[in-house]
Order: sequence, then C-alpha cells, then structure tokens
Amino acid sequence: MVEKMNYVYPRISTCIIFLDIFYNMTKEERFMFTSPSRRANKKYDAYDLKGNYIVSFGALKKNGEPYDQFHDRIGAYKKYDHLDKKRRANYYKRHKKNYPRYSADWFSKEFLW
Repeated sequence: MVEKMNYVYPRISTCIIFLDIFYNMTKEERFMFTSPSRRANKKYDAYDLKGNYIVSFGALKKNGEPYDQFHDRIGAYKKYDHLDKKRRANYYKRHKKNYPRYSADWFSKEFLW
C-alpha cells in the first residue's frame, strides 16, 4: 500500500499521474490526478501538488464503463478517445456555460475535451 494525502491507495488499482507541462502553467497551477476516482461515477480526482483535494471530474456510467471523451490528456482512459470533432462541438454546445477555474467543468474541458 502507498500512503498519499491521508488516503491509502492500493498499488494495483490506482494510478497517480503528475502533470506539469500543460500550456503555461505556473508551479501553483500544476496538478496531480488519481484514477480511478474515490467518488462513485467519476474518472479522476484532481489534487494540487501539496496533496489537497480540488475536485472529481469525468463521468462513468452506472456499470462502471467510462463515457467517451474527445482526447484524454491524462491518459488513463485513452482507449475511450473518439477524436470526432463534431461530437466535441456538440459537447461544447451542451456545456456553454463556463464555470470558474478549477471546477469540474474546467478540468473536463481542459483535460478530456
């Protein structure tokens, strides 16, 4: 078992991913992601580099299968990438409202769509 952020993650079923090379992110804007999420029906949990939980994002179906996304930049669900620009455009039409930075909406748009 690996102890991280006051939560015990089993080594086999959890993937901890560090991303710090996206766009022009400063040190304060870098994130750590865990997959699968601790929350039911979510793909990822996002943490800052200090280990503080930010949000869970990405949807899973009730049977545990993930919904497709345009392009998973984190990588744990890459086999569900569809790369269909029309589906991506439809997603953005359904999700017109822009929520604040570091919300589940922001993380989904930045890292999955």
